[in-house]
Formats: sequence, C-alpha cells, structure tokens
Amino acid sequence: MDSGTLFESASLTKTLFGTLVLRLAQEGRLDIDRPIMDTLQDTPWSDDPRFVRITPRQCLCHACGLPNWEAKPMHMLFDPGQQYSYSGEGYFLTQRLVEQITEKDLNDVLEVRLGLEELAVKLACQRITESELQKLYQASRSFEQMLETTETDDLQKLAQADVAFHDVIYQATNNERLIQLLNNLREQMYRYRIEYLKDVKSRRSLVEEHDALYERMKNRDLAGAQKMIREHIERQQESIMQTVHHQSMTGVEEK
Repeated sequence: MDSGTLFESASLTKTLFGTLVLRLAQEGRLDIDRPIMDTLQDTPWSDDPRFVRITPRQCLCHACGLPNWEAKPMHMLFDPGQQYSYSGEGYFLTQRLVEQITEKDLNDVLEVRLGLEELAVKLACQRITESELQKLYQASRSFEQMLETTETDDLQKLAQADVAFHDVIYQATNNERLIQLLNNLREQMYRYRIEYLKDVKSRRSLVEEHDALYERMKNRDLAGAQKMIREHIERQQESIMQTVHHQSMTGVEEK
C-alpha cells in the first residue's frame, strides 16, 4: 500500500449523500418526512402496502424496513420508522428520488438557457459591430487552434475557450441585465459544459457550429442565426441529459 493505492469508497459515501439530501431539504426542494412514493415516478419496489409509507428520513436512519439488498419485489422487515436495520436499498430508493428532483431542476435550467441564448443572438445580430464580429471570428479560431495544436485533455481550458466565444455574443447585445442573467446560468452550467467537452466528436462539432453562427451573424441573418443557436443549444441539452440519465442508471450499487 502506498499514497497511490485506491480503496473502494462503498458506504463512506452515505455520509456525503445524506448531507446532500439534507441540503435539498433545507432549500425546500425535498421533504424528508413525505413518503417517497408520493413523488417518485416509479413502481413500488415491494408488494407490501407498507412500502408506500417510507420516507427519506427513515431511509437515512436505516429505519425504512427494507432489507440490505434484495431483488424486487422485496419484502418488508418491519413497519417503516419502528425499528432499525441496515439497508442499502433504503439509500438507493432515496437516491432515485434525488435523481428525479435534480434532473428536473437541470432540465428547467437548460430550457431557460435556450430562451436566453436565442434572445442574446437576436439582439446581437442586430447590434454587433464590425469589431465585435472580428472578435467572434477570432474566438472561434482560438478554440479550433487549441484542438488542432494540442488535442488537449485540459477540459477547463477548452470550456473557457467555448465561453469566450459566447461572451462576445453576450457583450454585443449591449443589454447588461441579459448579460448578468446569462453569466449566472453559466455558473450552473459549467460542470455540464465540461461533461459535453469530454466527447472528442462534440468538440469538433462546436467549431463547425461556431463558424456557422458567425457567418449568419456577419450576414445579419436573424432567422438563420436564431435557428443555428437553437440547434446548437438543443444538441448540448440532449447530450447533457443523456449523460445525467446514464450516470443515474449506472451509479455504483453496493452488493
């Protein structure tokens, strides 16, 4: 064993997950005393009628009445909240609820981003100056050069180069309030932008989409520019949601 030895995290992550659940509760996005099946869009994991009474609090306290691990339909060991018995299934059930909540939140953010990006392109297409068009072109070339000269795995640098392209468009709107809203969304989207850039094919498509958007804005093609940004953002949305869904379905399960 040395400083590079890896260990299975296993149930150590339950503490971190429990903290996440309590934070969601503190923000009012989750009620730890409301039965999970009141919200979860899934079929009950047990035929026992007591299953629908299980709450996140009971799961976090290992008092939900579910076995540790068992195939569905699983049996109930006792009435929820009446005894204690270690249950990985209880945490997994709560995980499914959290995934549903956070995935819905992400989708809401993506929809807002699409609307704001379309508005930004509309205003920028009408107001962008020749100097700003040159900056937009250079931003696209900088992103492309980074890919061609380094094929970098520094995803943060790639994300910053992508952000720089969109920043030119935002500034060209000459609307400070809109710029502020878009910058706030950028902070929420940053980790998902990173996930998108992990796909090498996606990186190359970004160059093509940036150039297509630049050409439409240079020609003051308002309808074409809005169509291009819509397709650009929707393609990213689809990829991001697929990534989130895949991660939720392939999460490490303790066996």
